[in-house]
Amino acid sequence: MKHQIVKTVFSVLLAVVAIGSMAQVKATDPIKALSDKVNPSDGMLIEFTLTYPDQKPVHGCTLTAQGEKFYLNTTPLTAWYNGKLLWVMSSGTNEVNLTSPSESELEELSLLISLSRLLKQDFTTSVQKLPNNMSRFLATPKAGYGGMLTSLSIDTDASYTPSIIRFKEKGDRKEDKETVIEIKKITKPYGTTGKLFEFDKKNFSRNIEVIDLR
Repeated sequence: MKHQIVKTVFSVLLAVVAIGSMAQVKATDPIKALSDKVNPSDGMLIEFTLTYPDQKPVHGCTLTAQGEKFYLNTTPLTAWYNGKLLWVMSSGTNEVNLTSPSESELEELSLLISLSRLLKQDFTTSVQKLPNNMSRFLATPKAGYGGMLTSLSIDTDASYTPSIIRFKEKGDRKEDKETVIEIKKITKPYGTTGKLFEFDKKNFSRNIEVIDLR
């Protein structure tokens, strides 16, 4: 009887350990964990530094997002997307381009909130372990991917919060050189209003002309 009790207790302990191990594996799935860190469903503010190839870093950049909507504020440009329409204003101009954007256009402006889809659907992704429990995600486009990116790498901390994102693009910039996003802070959840994601002339002292390219 005593032997049976000991055996039963041992079996229960094994089951608990096994369940705990399964839960741990599920909880630390790298791509899911990274995707959760940049999921804007509850509102999110990302503060970052942006460095284009052969240019000086642009400090003080921000991306505010709620679901698929976003407001991007950098020195080179400012962009508003309300889920249907995109307004883009380049620095030093008095014009805003209004478009109904394609997925690739949105991806270029809001890469930080497109990571989940890219890693899960459009790219083949591997994960390397780095010192100090950091990780590096290396992603290459799958056949049929129609976006602008030719390569993508993401460094994360031990909790899979992204810290540095490097990518190469087709087009005007040299394809052998990387654009770098250095993330300074991610705030979640982050309260927003719908008005933030739409361009409003009233917020500017100078006269801004909207060029409708739809």
